[in-house]
Amino acid sequence: DTWCMTGDGPETVDAPCVWMMLGAEAFYAYSYPKPWSGNHGIDRHNSIVVFQMVDSIGESYIFGTVDKAQDGSGGELDLTVTTTGMAVASFKMLLQRFVGFSPEFQQAYETKVAEWVRATTNDPISSIKVRGGDGGKGSGEVEGSPESPGTPGLIWPDKDPSHPGLFLIETRIHCFSADQAQEVIAALKLLTPTTASTEFGIFKLDGGLNEQNGVLQIGLQLGITGINSDPVLLYENPQDVTYDDHYNVIEYNYNDEAHPHGDWAHVIDMHWSWAACCGDGFILGPMPVTPYTVHFAVGDYTGLSQFKIGTYSYEKEAMGYFTMPITHAKMTYGGVLLEGGTLTDYCQAMYADSMFDGGATEQTICSACVDDPKCQYAPLNGGCISIYAYVPDFGCPRQAISPEIKLYSRTGSAAAADGIYENSTRVVRVKLTDKLDGEDFVMTCPCNVQYRLHLVVYDARTMEQVYMTSGIQPRLDHPYTFIDVPCTVPGERYYYYV
Repeated sequence: DTWCMTGDGPETVDAPCVWMMLGAEAFYAYSYPKPWSGNHGIDRHNSIVVFQMVDSIGESYIFGTVDKAQDGSGGELDLTVTTTGMAVASFKMLLQRFVGFSPEFQQAYETKVAEWVRATTNDPISSIKVRGGDGGKGSGEVEGSPESPGTPGLIWPDKDPSHPGLFLIETRIHCFSADQAQEVIAALKLLTPTTASTEFGIFKLDGGLNEQNGVLQIGLQLGITGINSDPVLLYENPQDVTYDDHYNVIEYNYNDEAHPHGDWAHVIDMHWSWAACCGDGFILGPMPVTPYTVHFAVGDYTGLSQFKIGTYSYEKEAMGYFTMPITHAKMTYGGVLLEGGTLTDYCQAMYADSMFDGGATEQTICSACVDDPKCQYAPLNGGCISIYAYVPDFGCPRQAISPEIKLYSRTGSAAAADGIYENSTRVVRVKLTDKLDGEDFVMTCPCNVQYRLHLVVYDARTMEQVYMTSGIQPRLDHPYTFIDVPCTVPGERYYYYV
């Protein structure tokens, strides 16, 4: 996506004001029409607002907004954000003067990086973002910078007096899991300018067959942040020295009994000061497809009174908010914790035995689970799991005896009721009764709401199938279940099987 921060450039992507950016950044709409602020419309007066957004390629991000721009009040905030399970791997490269970073070159470069990651980890990646070493905020005034700094995909040279005119770029690799990101970072630390030039296709021939490396320096050669796992995608406004907006990231890699899965944690200390004209905020992500947590702890603050969690309503097509006093988001109260994971993680957490007062039977858990359209009950595969999971066996053997059935016809008002049964020529009444001893039908499934009835009707003379329906859920709280059969011919004989 593209975004122009001034709104006054020509309506083309070649305008100097235009940035290339991810969909989440474009949605944030930084600095236009409200300057020095986000323009997504989800900021609220004197409030911290946190919400999640999913873009068109399926990547999700956590947004945070601080106060509402142009609301007549400024303020100051210290916020500590602690994440686990994030999956970002970034590295910087300083390129030789002969390297021209055109849009075509960038596309080929990103393809090479993706191929290198797949060869290294045996897994694909979600996406790649390439930006200038100063975060993409260069002015184009650096010696040797391109004539049209806003050209799509063109990378800004860093304002580094030690390397005038050279391209300093940062490549942000968005992995699917923290484990994959850690593998990528370990492999990045082994790259040299020579191997990186070869792996990423950044070199030129000297007129013969000898290659001249296009990478001058890479990774930790460019400082401690040359290779990093910073989960912050966007932060307002680190370049604003007047208000001293800044953040600091400390990485922790746990590997002890308390963290058996080796939780990868990032502690991010954020600080903002803002005037009445403006607001502040940040974007984290993209979030991994594996479990993660994001914890917010409010420190010192002025000009704020509430902490809100935004949630979108598809019925209302609008954002709603869960609101709490901002003091409840301080560490004194434990802060605010967001947990993300797979759909199976959700189903297991929502319908665990501990979620029911006094405990629950398997049948109670199953009934609640299948009422949720996102979940299904699989007794042999963990209980309540994602509706999209493949379940080879539900532990539900077929009954030895079929249900008892009788045939009826709808007549009178029942047959004409709103036209619902106007095509019904026969009604099959199904009773779940054991025909051998008259007792209740033997339930062989551990979760009886999984039962479904299947009806097939054959012509008695030709044994050709004339009707079939399946997936009929029996009314377990009623003696009978009724199935309407359309289009049979009066006077003809049929066989009915349930």
